[in-house]
Amino acid sequence: MAVAALVAAAKSHGCPSAERNADRFITNSNSLFSHLTNPSRVGLLVHARYGGTGIDLGQIETTLWNEIITLASAHAVLPALASAARNLPGGLDAAGDAGVFLAEIEDANDRRNSRIKDQLLAIGAALDKAGIPVVALKGAAFSLNDPAGAAGWRFSQDLDILVPAAAVELAANILAGMDYAHPGPPYRPVDWHHYPALIHADGETVVEIHRRLLPQPNFPLLPAERVLDNAQPALSDTTVKVPRRDDRLIHLIVHAQCNSLRYKRRFILLRDVCDLMELVTDTDDPERLDWEPIRAGFAEVSLEPELAGFLAAAEHVMAPLFKAPPWAEDGRSWAISALSGLSGSWRVRLRYAGERLVYFSRELALNSHRRRLAWSMLTDAQLRRNFINNIAAQWRNMR
Repeated sequence: MAVAALVAAAKSHGCPSAERNADRFITNSNSLFSHLTNPSRVGLLVHARYGGTGIDLGQIETTLWNEIITLASAHAVLPALASAARNLPGGLDAAGDAGVFLAEIEDANDRRNSRIKDQLLAIGAALDKAGIPVVALKGAAFSLNDPAGAAGWRFSQDLDILVPAAAVELAANILAGMDYAHPGPPYRPVDWHHYPALIHADGETVVEIHRRLLPQPNFPLLPAERVLDNAQPALSDTTVKVPRRDDRLIHLIVHAQCNSLRYKRRFILLRDVCDLMELVTDTDDPERLDWEPIRAGFAEVSLEPELAGFLAAAEHVMAPLFKAPPWAEDGRSWAISALSGLSGSWRVRLRYAGERLVYFSRELALNSHRRRLAWSMLTDAQLRRNFINNIAAQWRNMR
């Protein structure tokens, strides 16, 4: 990464003296690195996955490594951090004990992703025999399009697939014949945008069969029918397809900013930034990506501020390797607020708690599905523990 970008990142993320001391920092990028906030450090290290950087891993102090690894883990980018470090001078060996740890994480995640990929291919083959088309979503799509293996850089929490809405229950029955089961409440198409999570005793992760990509019914920005019709063959030799790149970008940003409430929380997840980088660099000429049709779609559903904020934040983390379109400047103030929120202040955490309370109150008032889930949690101790643990983890990870 260019030193000028290091200085720009420092000015954006907690090193106000960078401009005054630019000449001194230009001669020692590691000195600048020590002045950055942890989100900037993680972002700058991950840069090496997509381009050069002048950071010497051997000069990073152990205490800084502890903070960097903690934040990277909270943002699900530890494997990406390891993959990036291999591209830096000296590779993982230069990072000492931290390099050994990151290598173990990367290898373990690569093996896990390979098993998830095998799981996906087995499901795809079974559904293909029944004439059901399958499209891999999110992390599963990355694994199918990785020519080197199974996208070991990307941590995936579950395995998401999209099938035609009319075939969801048939697909679930086929998986039941493969010894998949779901312990949750019964499937209600009117409430759910995917079948309840299916679990296999020997499977690597849970499987979610989607009837649409987003919880909102009849959402014009990303109709499931269009995604299925426009899906493309994956690099892997398989019947499972992947969405077109613009559909993957829309899904990524809407899921991050709206479904996960990160726009309202003023929060950016670094894994989402890495996903964006993978998608925008997945071409011989990144300039071919035309943001205007995507912008028009977001504007049609009054979500252009969410799009601009996400792209502006991504540019703050990944400049100069990623350049947001000029109109994303409108999201700059949101981006700065979101990135500052990674500091884990009590103000940010209390704001998060308040917004979650408002969100759940609104959902309980308007959504019968949420009321049924709330009742299930009152009567099912395991569901209640899972919910509490999830909220607690998100609280802890705001750091």
